Amino acid sequence: MFRFTAVALTALLLDARPSTGEQQSAPVTESAEAILVEVPVRVIDRHGIPIRGLEAKDFELFDGDKKQEILA
Repeated sequence: MFRFTAVALTALLLDARPSTGEQQSAPVTESAEAILVEVPVRVIDRHGIPIRGLEAKDFELFDGDKKQEILA
């Protein structure tokens, strides 16, 4: 009985595979875009001494009239 069940199951699985003659679905195409611009900044006071300890929250960045997010 086990042998018959295994053979029947194998036949069902083989029959479930798509045949090469069948039309297959279109290939999956994906696209992604990421833009990251690094802007090195050096801030100095009027005497030319670097101001240290500044963080992203201390700056604002605009592209035209549109404010841009600063990540780091």
